[in-house]
Parts: sequence; structure tokens; C-alpha cells
Amino acid sequence: RASLSDGGGARRCGVPLTPHSPGHALWDFVGCALLFYDVVAMPYSISFSPTPNMTETILAWLTLIFWSLDIPVSMVTSYYEDGSLVAELAPVLRRYAKTWMVLDVLIVGNEWISVLLSAHSDASKTELMKGLRFLRFARLLRLFRVLKATRFVQAVRDQFHSETAEVILDVCVYTVCLLGICHLVACLWYAVSHAHVDDGTGWVVAADIAAHPASHRYLVAMHWALSTFVSSSSVYPVTSQEYTVAVILMSASIIMFSSLLAMVTGSVMHLWTLKNERRRQDSSL
Repeated sequence: RASLSDGGGARRCGVPLTPHSPGHALWDFVGCALLFYDVVAMPYSISFSPTPNMTETILAWLTLIFWSLDIPVSMVTSYYEDGSLVAELAPVLRRYAKTWMVLDVLIVGNEWISVLLSAHSDASKTELMKGLRFLRFARLLRLFRVLKATRFVQAVRDQFHSETAEVILDVCVYTVCLLGICHLVACLWYAVSHAHVDDGTGWVVAADIAAHPASHRYLVAMHWALSTFVSSSSVYPVTSQEYTVAVILMSASIIMFSSLLAMVTGSVMHLWTLKNERRRQDSSL
């Protein structure tokens, strides 16, 4: 439990979890892994509608159970304010209510409603399909959990006691962010064209991949997303809507890629500077 000595001046005991305890660090690590899975799997599932398998079902249930439990865990986790550990229940609940509680409840509630509707056999098929279709796109709310990534990354960073390790972590985070952006672009690029498959238009029809497995369709779309940075692609926009989306996505991708590349370059240069300073210190000894 949090005590008066924690953080140089905790106010009072009240909540059992501290943000830097080993148990909470493990919880944050699991949350970071499931958040990564959410960011990858959720847009892919909505855009490409892959055939469900047992692994995806198990991961979906683990994700739902974890984020459901994360709500009460957040309610009993203390936090630091001005160098002091705030461990009273009332301030902790107040802070959580002002930050993540509403969004967490909306996302988790939407997921449980989707599960209940899928298991409800008495509802009419038409109404059920409409409800599931709405909830399927409401799942996009889960992407807002990406904002929690900063908390998870900071929790991992706090476990390091080496500036070199922190710089390497930064480079890894930037690289994952870049690949994540390409993944989202690929999913959106495919979804825009797939909406016109029945009309016989769009790049999906032109590339003749509509009947291919979801994995193949994703690789084609991902190839296009990556090619916006480095080379040309064999897939091109066909409709005016696709051209519009392509221009927007390419413009945004260039800006984000340039920013992330600058961050990666800065981190690598900082790492190189640290190594040179260490060599100079070793040689002076």
C-alpha cells in the first residue's frame, strides 16, 4: 500500500496500487501489448472482414476482459502530483473521472453490448444485423486508447536506469508508430475502394483482388501505403473518390513520415553522442 514515505510525501493511505510498483508495471506492459493488438487487429478486421479463427476469438476475449478490469484498477491506482504521491481514494476517483473514465466506460460498454447482441438469438435477423453493423464501426472508439500509449511507454521507460536504453526505446517506438501509420493508411485505402466493388469500379476491381484471401488483399494495400514513401506501386486510384483520398493520405503520410524520421534521426544522433562520450571517459581513465 502507498505510505507517507512514498514519493517524498504521500498524503494518506487509501488506494492499494502505486504507479511504479512491479505489479502495476506488469499490468501496464500487458496493456501496451493488448493496445498494440487493438491498433493492428481492429482496423484490419473492419476493412478486410477476415474469416474468424480461434486465436482471434481468444485474443478478443482477453482484450475485453483486460480493459474491463482496467477500469477498477484505474480507480485504485495512486498518482504523483507536484512530486507527492496522492493515495487518497477521493482524489484518485476524481482525477480518473475527469480523464479516462467516460471514454473507458463507453468503449467497454460498446464491446459488451456487441457480445450480447451476437449471442441474442431471439432478436430479428434484420434488427440484429443493423445493430451489429453500427457497433462494428463504433469499435473505432477503441483507437482512442492509443492516447494511453504515452502512459504505457513512460511506465516501461521508468524501469530503465540507462539513458542509452531509453534512446533505443524511443527509436523502437518511433519505428512502430511509422509502421502503425502505414497500417492504418492501408486499411482506409482498401475500405474506400471496397465500398464500390458492387459497382464494378475502384482499384480493388481493377487489380482483380476482390476474391482473394484477406491476407493477400491486405498485403496489396500495405504495399501501396509503403510505396507512398519510397517508390511507385502497381496499384493506382481509379475513381475520383479514390484520387481524393489518395491525395489526402499521401499528404498526411509525408508530413507524419518526415516528423517521425526527424525524431528517429535525433534519437540516433543522441545515442551516438552518448557512446562517444563514454569512449572519451573510458580513454581518460
